[in-house]
Amino acid sequence: MANSFTSKEIALAAIEALEDKKGEKRQIQLQGHAKHGKGLQKGEKEKKRREKIIEDYPDFAVKYALLNEAGLTHRQVVERLGAEFKKNKKSSPLYEEIYRVCLDIKGGLSLTEALDLMASRVSVREITFFVGRINRNIKKGGRDFANEIREAAEESSSEKREKIRRKAETAG
Repeated sequence: MANSFTSKEIALAAIEALEDKKGEKRQIQLQGHAKHGKGLQKGEKEKKRREKIIEDYPDFAVKYALLNEAGLTHRQVVERLGAEFKKNKKSSPLYEEIYRVCLDIKGGLSLTEALDLMASRVSVREITFFVGRINRNIKKGGRDFANEIREAAEESSSEKREKIRRKAETAG
């Protein structure tokens, strides 16, 4: 009988595997788990998860831009936001995905590869756009990164408000 594990269980097992008996961190490759994570959640649960990611995206993007503007590198921003999830300050599938990016980096992937994996797992247009902007900024640089991200977050917020308004009109 095959065991069926959720992506959260895989992540927790990976965290435990990162420390040996002496508390020393070991590097492990989580790429295989990351690719199969999407297949573990199905149907309505996956739809709600995606909706929550879309809902959390605007605030997350603004926070990311602020941290980056404050002088943190992209990797430092990802590690800081992933730590918020680990410390249970944020209970969100988006922050969980960022934490998984941190695990993938510790497993030996580059930041851009780990972010690309996240975008493919999540399959949300806004996140794919966000990851593309980060990766482009990492490779080519640019001063307008924070402004671009803020504008995208505002656009996403206004789209969300419009969707809610339309839904209310059809329901009413």
